[in-house]
Amino acid sequence: VPKPADPAAGGGDKPKAKTLTAEAFKQRMSTLTDRAHACYKGTMANVMVKLTVAPSGQITKSVVSPPFAGKPEGDCVASLVKDLTFDAWDGAAQTYSYAFLLSD
Repeated sequence: VPKPADPAAGGGDKPKAKTLTAEAFKQRMSTLTDRAHACYKGTMANVMVKLTVAPSGQITKSVVSPPFAGKPEGDCVASLVKDLTFDAWDGAAQTYSYAFLLSD
């Protein structure tokens, strides 16, 4: 049973993390797995995307790796991740790569 937040302790807000961990990144990216199936265009493939995430939690750069850069599958994956946000942290921007398996 969760305890109620103590208003005297800052309203229950968690302190910001020092970094975006790989585990937190993967967990958040995995929430898009089902939606990524819509990017399947008939050929099973892994589409790799490299994301730079600012300490605010906003994605500042996303790059789809070849051979899907500029292709419909890559553009579809890029559109999925562009509005994704992460919990903010104190520290520098973080860059991670993630592969989406496109299949039927």
